[in-house]
Amino acid sequence: MDFFPFIRVEGVPGKEFRKQKIDIVNHSAVIFTSRNAVDHFFRICEELKVKVSQECKYFCITEAVALYLQKFILYRKRKVFYGADGSTKSLLEVMNKHRENEKFLFPSADSQKKDIEEWLKTNKCDYATATLYKTVSNDVTEVMSKTEYDMIVFFSPYGVKSLFENVPKFKQNGTRIGAFGPTTSAAVEEAGLKLDIKAPAPQAPPWLPHSNNTWRGLKIISTFTKNYHGEHRKMLPFLFSLKIQGIMANRLANETSPYLLQHAHNPVDWYPWGEEAFEKARTEDKPILVSIGYAACHWCHVMERESFEDEATAALMNEHFVNIKIDREERPDIDHIYMDALQAMSGQGGWPLNMFLLPDRQPFYGGTYFPPKQVYNRPSWKEVLLAVSDAFKTKRADIEQQAANLTQHLENSNQFGVDAVNSLLPREELFTAAQCDAMALAILGQADKEWGGFGRAPKFPGTFSITYLCAITA
Repeated sequence: MDFFPFIRVEGVPGKEFRKQKIDIVNHSAVIFTSRNAVDHFFRICEELKVKVSQECKYFCITEAVALYLQKFILYRKRKVFYGADGSTKSLLEVMNKHRENEKFLFPSADSQKKDIEEWLKTNKCDYATATLYKTVSNDVTEVMSKTEYDMIVFFSPYGVKSLFENVPKFKQNGTRIGAFGPTTSAAVEEAGLKLDIKAPAPQAPPWLPHSNNTWRGLKIISTFTKNYHGEHRKMLPFLFSLKIQGIMANRLANETSPYLLQHAHNPVDWYPWGEEAFEKARTEDKPILVSIGYAACHWCHVMERESFEDEATAALMNEHFVNIKIDREERPDIDHIYMDALQAMSGQGGWPLNMFLLPDRQPFYGGTYFPPKQVYNRPSWKEVLLAVSDAFKTKRADIEQQAANLTQHLENSNQFGVDAVNSLLPREELFTAAQCDAMALAILGQADKEWGGFGRAPKFPGTFSITYLCAITA
């Protein structure tokens, strides 16, 4: 199977957007029909320094698009809505309940969904359509001339258009054509091509409960391979379209956690916590990177957008580490272990928690958020990756000793107070009043009296410390 991008998406520059004379802040609701629309809406807002109101509502075509919003906003159910089955019809049913009270903004490509705009017009909604990005054909003449493909699979009408823009005299001959979705199928037939495989088939419905586009993508692959048994199966899906539909997903696509599913389309080769990742680390003798976060974590989404979605950064991570993503709300036990390790190393903690482990899972270095470029005396994430990889290769004995010492320290710390508890002493005798006061003063010594919180930025609420202070002063 060959992958080649027939099309690409280009963002409309801010200067060009201004010519549309649309005031973003004057709208109370935004309609998103794809992740591209989300990306380019917030790109334009950042470029033009537009601050979107926290009360703004978002209407999304699928749950996957709605969850994707967490990269940019604090996700609240009362302001994020999506259709029941991923269809335009179900989205319009949701919008209909709010149409009289909202002023809609519809970010779109240069060729947007006409049915949504027609519905807005018919229902006399207060709305504006903003063209934020456009689809452009790539030059594919060379790749098409080098190989005679047995099958070409289209996932977008734009792919069909690009084919004929590049090869105006294209003849199908014996090449089989597959298409996903009714609009793509129609585009294939309107171009005069014979459509051999039409997806989704009855055994591969376009939507499954609690799924995202990844499931749909996997079903499409199954449908195509079941319907075509050619001796030399070569397919030319279009890389960009495949990324949209979720076929280019990593192993997190099979998880159930919304947080992990959100990372399923990162170029990072993420593994869930499990034996498959551990075996790879042992076999290839690579350090493990464990990255822990949760769905409502702002800095988790910032780091994903800045680093985990960056192809060059992902290539570094994939080359030098076995990468594991963990949802702390699913595995608080693992989060507890490595958060203790980070606090033992640096005196601070928080999320995202990025911890580097030996192949046997002993921690030796970690941190929280790392920026894409060096700033505020913080090394960039790439610098950290390269430094840790180099140390693992050139200072292995020192790192193993450091990991052993840290592991022993954690074991000793977790035994603190166990003997006293097992001795069945009364609770008031486990700690003296003086000891309790000393612990409170130590915590308060880290308090930032000017800006609030504890320690230096980035700050995270230390729930146990705050609970203890409340208890001791009650």
